[in-house]
Amino acid sequence: MALQGRGRLSQVEMHPSPSRKRYLSLYFRNVLLNTPLSLVLDLRLASGRYLEYVAALDLVGTLNSSDWILDVGCGHSLLPSIISERCGVVALDIAPQSVRWQAKKAQQKRLLEPTWGDAAHLPFADNTFSGVVSISAIEHMPEDLDTLASKEMWRVLRPGGVCVVTTTFSANKYAVQEDWNTHMPLLLSLLGRRFWSRAFKFLPVDRREAYYERIYNRRVLNERLIDPVGWKLETALTFEAPLLVRMLHRFFLPPVIAPLECFLAYTLRPSASLDRGEAVILKLVKSLR
Repeated sequence: MALQGRGRLSQVEMHPSPSRKRYLSLYFRNVLLNTPLSLVLDLRLASGRYLEYVAALDLVGTLNSSDWILDVGCGHSLLPSIISERCGVVALDIAPQSVRWQAKKAQQKRLLEPTWGDAAHLPFADNTFSGVVSISAIEHMPEDLDTLASKEMWRVLRPGGVCVVTTTFSANKYAVQEDWNTHMPLLLSLLGRRFWSRAFKFLPVDRREAYYERIYNRRVLNERLIDPVGWKLETALTFEAPLLVRMLHRFFLPPVIAPLECFLAYTLRPSASLDRGEAVILKLVKSLR
């Protein structure tokens, strides 16, 4: 269920959650874009991403071919390729390997522009984009970079435009994780940090340095992302994975789980309140002034 309100993150009126009927479409898009090997080797479309991508596409609203969307912290996401079928999209990331990966996809997508850049210092003029999306990126920005990124996304968004941000969430206390093996399956973490510091050089995920992840609660989301900027919060959608899904990701190797991610996505149940959930999807609007 989605929670809708004005201004600060709060628990108010309920609205329908995004349709899960589009998950299979994303599943086959992933196969077409990344070859069938993506069903075994591709870690970019985990179960939670299905819900996040569908919600982002729904919440960003109707797009015209003349619109341009900015994807902040795009990584190896499918979302820029999907959006580019409707309008122009700039896929921005600070990691060169992510920009190179998006550049390969851009050869097939006329309206996809991969760009290297820092989310805290976006290389664009004010009021450039019709919409902004940022999928599970802002929680990985240390110090005050998440607040700066929120301000920058507001700056480059046109008045009246929508910004969709997804991030980690806890109904309880705020936390920061900096362990190198965060979210890594148990069997893989047993190989040790020395092994993985070398192995990550050859993988599309860069964890050679400390892994940083912020877990927001309601108060910190307000203090760091919403209040300093003046966003109008229209919708917040929280969700969490069932215990079975969390156990599968913890104890089974990625090639075993990857073919099942689409079907595991159907088990995700959006929360009815902000008193639970492990992730949140925010629809933020830059008010007309």
